[in-house]
Amino acid sequence: MIALIDCNNFFVSCERVFEPWLNGKPVVVLSNNDGCIISRSQEAKDLGIKMGEPLFKARPLIERENVRVFSSNFMLYGDMSRRVMQILKTFGPVEVYSIDEAFVDLQHLPAAKLEAYATTIRQTIGQHLNIPVCVGIAPTKTLAKVANHLAKKNSTYNGVALLDTPEKQATARQHLPVEAIWGIGRRYAIKLHQHQVYTAADLVDRSPGWVYKYMGGVVGVRLRQELLGIPCQELDVTEEQTRKNIACTRSFSQYITCLPELQEAVATYTSRAAEKLRLQRSAAKAVSVFIRTNKFSAQAPQYHRATTISLPNASADTGELIRYVLQGLRQIFQSGYAYKKAGIILSEIIPEHQVQTDLFDTTDRGKSQKLMQALDKLNAKMGKNEWAMNMVGYATTGTKKDWRMNLSRMSPRYSTHWKELLVVKI
Repeated sequence: MIALIDCNNFFVSCERVFEPWLNGKPVVVLSNNDGCIISRSQEAKDLGIKMGEPLFKARPLIERENVRVFSSNFMLYGDMSRRVMQILKTFGPVEVYSIDEAFVDLQHLPAAKLEAYATTIRQTIGQHLNIPVCVGIAPTKTLAKVANHLAKKNSTYNGVALLDTPEKQATARQHLPVEAIWGIGRRYAIKLHQHQVYTAADLVDRSPGWVYKYMGGVVGVRLRQELLGIPCQELDVTEEQTRKNIACTRSFSQYITCLPELQEAVATYTSRAAEKLRLQRSAAKAVSVFIRTNKFSAQAPQYHRATTISLPNASADTGELIRYVLQGLRQIFQSGYAYKKAGIILSEIIPEHQVQTDLFDTTDRGKSQKLMQALDKLNAKMGKNEWAMNMVGYATTGTKKDWRMNLSRMSPRYSTHWKELLVVKI
């Protein structure tokens, strides 16, 4: 059996750990640059505040109902996530799915002990971290997601839903909207509705041939099998899970109209992504860069462009990656626009030991590797500033960074910075 553990309203829950008087009150957390709402307490949901809603649209309701608003504090959330995953590893092999979700392999447990074991997981995380979680248990990853959905939506489950029999699984499928199935979503659900597929039960009632035709071939067939309790996806419980893509994107606190400032921003983002790339001992064979104006400003001229550049040799060298990113930026930049967001993506990632050398490569790879090791060591020792940007890096990233994110409502980084630890007065 497989358990899916999902932290409830994770970013809000992290804030409440250090401000417990916010329990029972409406709280929201904003995206980068305080743009949109990305996490809501149940009380905020009950008020009608929507996920992904721009702050300026929700502001009247927020002010009227005295909703507490936080800027995103990803250093805090990342550290709390790490602590949750460490606890889960004491219960069994873990596949980290996202910052607030993980699968745990429970095949070592007898069926009679599963529900009590899941309850212990909830209690342990609650006791150690005060983070509320729900647990869904089933024979497949997809059904575990379904079980977790039930545990969250139905209070009678007390945070733990177990789908261990065909009867329980069939009942769950009958009550699960097709748009709530893992991997489908609302847009694809609209197409399925046109074929009278409204629930997970409707989906599994369709033949494998129909699913293959209308739901992406083998991927759709595997989804149907998983919903029927037939495992098609193995848990990836390796200690180090390598990312296939690494992205760093941000909105600007002010509009950028000139190329030099955009170059500073994307060079900074590339530095951050390259650091993550080296942390997992990988190299990238392609880089992408995009820029765009403010899509929420109907009056302003709109412009959105992106480009991808393939590298002649896979690399994790910050300077080399910056050079190709800036090359792409110059290709897509157009003057006369006020840019609000930019980002970079490192892709075609391979393990560093699989990088093939090129006879005509003029870069001293050994020297490059030593330089990057020294850079990472310095940044690990000195830390990062409040914008999570490297303290030591390339001149291309600039120094003033007037475009950096607006995080005026950010809470202290209680668990990662000495100067921001909680102070207890006796």
